Amino acid sequence: MTADRREISDAEFTSAVELLHRIIHADEVEAFSLRHRPATVYTTLATLWMLTLQRLGGGQSLEAIVKATLTHNRDIFPDNKRVREGTLSHNSSAYSEAGHRLPIEVVERFTDAVARTIIDSCPDTLNDRRAFINDGTTFKLAPTGTLREVYPPSTNQYGETVWPILMLTVAHELHSGAALRPEFGAMYASKNTSNSRTVSG
Repeated sequence: MTADRREISDAEFTSAVELLHRIIHADEVEAFSLRHRPATVYTTLATLWMLTLQRLGGGQSLEAIVKATLTHNRDIFPDNKRVREGTLSHNSSAYSEAGHRLPIEVVERFTDAVARTIIDSCPDTLNDRRAFINDGTTFKLAPTGTLREVYPPSTNQYGETVWPILMLTVAHELHSGAALRPEFGAMYASKNTSNSRTVSG
């Protein structure tokens, strides 16, 4: 375990699940998600919640989050015979496959709904307007032709450098601390988008 990672406690896990239950209703996500077979345990909503809890736990392993969910919060899952009888395997392969099946549009909708609900739960105090704090960073990407085209490298006195550079910015609402969905784009050259992103609130 690295220094910046810690185990999520049982109480924190349960509290996070309760909050997610209040924020996201099953119908809201399943209405625009993939169709599931009746026996599916790792539905779209269950998978999204587990991914969220996995991150809250400091990046827990797949096995750890499956075990924690089955032990403390089986109500994340749909009504299923294996869940009710406690015979669902702790093997994480099905959860991993479910995560790879998630459409990016569903993940974005989920992220936006969580942020919006948290922000709306806090009063705004700046003349009825929301205030956001922007924080940005850059990432060096693998020097492939495709990435260099989309995220051009920087230049110096010797010419263009090797590494594609991606700029990522995250806006946090001042009063709630909730983070909006990150914005990202090219840092350099004509594809520069790092200074054109705006936040509306």
